[in-house]
Amino acid sequence: MKAIYKWMMAVALVAGGMSFSACEDVDELPPRDTNTVTGKTYKMPDPVILTAEESAQVDEIRKEYEGSLP
Repeated sequence: MKAIYKWMMAVALVAGGMSFSACEDVDELPPRDTNTVTGKTYKMPDPVILTAEESAQVDEIRKEYEGSLP
């Protein structure tokens, strides 16, 4: 019976170690704009202008999508 407790403790320790080591420090929010009074305003990312090739690709996808609608 003691062997079962040892295995259960080992599994619990491994599972606990995996759960603590699996999380990384990920910054999910965009950078804050520090020029505001409260400092709680987030900066939107700068827009990226598409090239002609990328615009054509987006237009093709849009036409395919609109064509599939009932």
